[in-house]
Amino acid sequence: MRKSSIFIIMILLTPLVLALLVSASIEFNKTIYVLKTTYLLENTDNKTVTISFDENNIKEFLIPDIEGWQVLRNYTVYFNGVDITKKCSLKSYKGNKIIVIPSYTLKPKEKVNITTVQMIEVYWAESGLTISRCSRSSALLENVRSISINSSALTYLGGFWTKHDNLTTWSKIIELKESIDADSDSLAEYVFKVSKWVAENIAYNPGNFVINYPAKILSDRKGVCGDKSALIVTLLRLKGIPSLIYFSIVYEENLSSKESSKYLNIEYRNFALHAFAVVCADETYVPIDTTVYADVGKCPYIDGAGVNISDKIIVFAQASDSDPNEVLTFSLPSTKLKANIYKTIEKKNNPREKLLLPVIVVVVFACITWLFARNIAE
Repeated sequence: MRKSSIFIIMILLTPLVLALLVSASIEFNKTIYVLKTTYLLENTDNKTVTISFDENNIKEFLIPDIEGWQVLRNYTVYFNGVDITKKCSLKSYKGNKIIVIPSYTLKPKEKVNITTVQMIEVYWAESGLTISRCSRSSALLENVRSISINSSALTYLGGFWTKHDNLTTWSKIIELKESIDADSDSLAEYVFKVSKWVAENIAYNPGNFVINYPAKILSDRKGVCGDKSALIVTLLRLKGIPSLIYFSIVYEENLSSKESSKYLNIEYRNFALHAFAVVCADETYVPIDTTVYADVGKCPYIDGAGVNISDKIIVFAQASDSDPNEVLTFSLPSTKLKANIYKTIEKKNNPREKLLLPVIVVVVFACITWLFARNIAE
């Protein structure tokens, strides 16, 4: 092949190679998930039943955008297979957004299928490739010297958060806070020690996803991720540190679980429910996860928090001033309404696969360059 021909081919291929590499660098840091929730509702009564999707009945959370972690690409709502998204609206609910679907009156023995589909873009964080991922490390807290409270909901201590069987159980939380505080020289150190204490002293006890109130958690010295998070948030708020609980789903292919009762059946497919605490100080927020974490960094419960090191965790709701259990529960309009709910999440692409084409192009380009260089040398 003539040198001029090789040179022309190189010039023509260069823009293509650059475009593919840029595209790969962007897409390589993203993973796309599709969360599908199907509600199969049947009126088993002899009279009509009105079904509603709102803050007082069935709650369908809109996946929130969190800078550097995740973004919602789009959502679609189907009623018996027909797209009714334009008829739906969004409404704020306790720091979250829920999808409000028009009410529908079910005739006796009538069945309906209401399905929501949400496409979520999650920034990739595994293997240290965090070009687009915003990893919120413990170092961020070390720069915080004072706290300006921008929301009373994030420091609220009442209701669920201070509930107790007797004054003795609540006084134990106060004693624990004062003990940790006396041994801490800074806000960051207090947060680190609270995380460490909960991780080492509250045993993980698998069970349902009902969150106990903090005084009981401390008394029992056991609980699930939601219990641990609630205790952490309470100890932080006693110090005046704004904080909340994030509820999330953890993707795990082929994993499934069920919750069943006479008229309500819920099945989770390809994921498990999870909760972790979040510190919100001076526009800096960092996760604290004493359940899903890796032993890395100065504070592994922050630096190694699952949401900091993996693309498999997707936040779907938060709890700040209200009882966290209110966020997770919903009411059916009638005891005669039979509901089968299927929540499924699917991973739509593997970032590693996106590298295949760019790698092939680069290899071909490198071979052509080598041939060109060899021809020049000859």
